[in-house]
Amino acid sequence: MSNSKYSFWKLIDSYDIEIPMMQRDYAQGRKEDSITYVRSNIIASLESALKFDTPLDFDFIYGRFKENEQSNKKTTLIPIDGQQRLTTLFLLHWYLAIIDRVDQTTMNVLGSFSYATRTSSTEFCKKLVNHSCAISGDESISETIKDSAWFIASWELDPTVASMLVMLDAIHAKFSHTHGLFAKLTDEDNPKITFQYTPMPQLGLTNDVYIKMNSRGRALTEFENFKALFEQFLEKYHPTLKDNFAIKVDGSWTDFFWKHCKNDLIDEPFMNFFNFITKILYSTFAHENYA
Repeated sequence: MSNSKYSFWKLIDSYDIEIPMMQRDYAQGRKEDSITYVRSNIIASLESALKFDTPLDFDFIYGRFKENEQSNKKTTLIPIDGQQRLTTLFLLHWYLAIIDRVDQTTMNVLGSFSYATRTSSTEFCKKLVNHSCAISGDESISETIKDSAWFIASWELDPTVASMLVMLDAIHAKFSHTHGLFAKLTDEDNPKITFQYTPMPQLGLTNDVYIKMNSRGRALTEFENFKALFEQFLEKYHPTLKDNFAIKVDGSWTDFFWKHCKNDLIDEPFMNFFNFITKILYSTFAHENYA
């Protein structure tokens, strides 16, 4: 597969998607203030794309493939970077499928998405796809799920499951009274939410880079939040620069700053550099404006 634009539905309809053990837990549903802010922005963007026909580019997702003879699809995609966005899209597809009461055959396509980080994460995703759920606009979707006979109480101790439940509540708050959006979400002729998929071999990424890209900790860091917001800024004001930034920030720039990292984290040197450049630019232009 070459570097090209994909919807989540097109990708999962063609390949199994497995979040590998080395990946961190799903974090976009955490309750920290900084992540709540990021989650709100993501949900608002998803809502705008589906309700108001504003196309959403979910940036680059990198990965590699492995042969899987036990699967009907024969090939499994292992995401290297993009786990958070893929998981959010999985949850959105599941929720809108439930709202629109799609048939189980269609729902089974989502069964190709799995987590290998913990057994509880793996089982939760399987059960979610294989069991129906009665959704009411006045009730918390997470409480409805937890009250289901198939839900195991100990799963709430799994950070990924707990985070997924929070994200589902956020999706529920925006989409509980909508209908017909699942067909819109999965329309391959006019996809509203897409991303650029790049195979790892094409970029020449090695296992060392894989480790670097997944060693920044299990919670979203200040740098990851900054990166997401900065890409949104570029999309709005300098769209021609956004793709170049997305490639370099997780590629050559990561390699450069890796030798300056502390405790296997590149966040501090990266943020120090951006702060330094920002102050120089501010001082330069402020001086010119007041001259």
